[in-house]
Amino acid sequence: MSYLMYTSFGMSTENAIEGAKFVNAKPVSFPQVVRRWASDFGRGNSWRGATIHDKDGSVSGVRNAYIVLDNGIASDEQACEIKPDWNAAVCRGDFGYFNLGGNMGFGSEPIADPIMLSRNGRRWEYTGQTTVRSGAEVRVETARDALSLSLTEMDNGSSVIFELPGFTNAAAGTQQSSLAALREASDTSYFKDDKGLWVKLVASNTGAAAGPARGPAAPTGL
Repeated sequence: MSYLMYTSFGMSTENAIEGAKFVNAKPVSFPQVVRRWASDFGRGNSWRGATIHDKDGSVSGVRNAYIVLDNGIASDEQACEIKPDWNAAVCRGDFGYFNLGGNMGFGSEPIADPIMLSRNGRRWEYTGQTTVRSGAEVRVETARDALSLSLTEMDNGSSVIFELPGFTNAAAGTQQSSLAALREASDTSYFKDDKGLWVKLVASNTGAAAGPARGPAAPTGL
């Protein structure tokens, strides 16, 4: 199981499989990127967020698991079994995409004002929508003045917390008095102190998400 190598197009976290059988074959292979074998000249965002929903466990051995690229943002050792020979992880939980807005461009040239993600000691450059598990906490580092945050393809009530050092304001959500209160919040909320801003996005599939900014104004994500 894999995808068209390094594709930039047409991916969903609900791409699913059932009843798979393998004969003398590796069940999953997400090989490391070798640019000359790429199927297009884009940033490979779909490949970078590759996900397979294994509904009956016939691929991974875990019913209702999500098989994701082991990039440290989608995957973690708490909810996943890391499969080094697949370059993948077999994970439990609800998965979807998050988007930080802005135009990252289509080609392979360096991104102006890049956005770096980090989680559990691993770093990953954001180049477009990225796969994430509900309950994850992701640090977002950038020199940009504003970002818009959104979640898609997640169940209602699923959530992700973003740490945004250097940011001071959120355009939406309920302000919480502490980071502990933010983690307990059931609606989209934020907490800020002298170190930065934390935003908890809670999927509702209806409204807008919070847009953090370094100044008094901020865009609102969709």
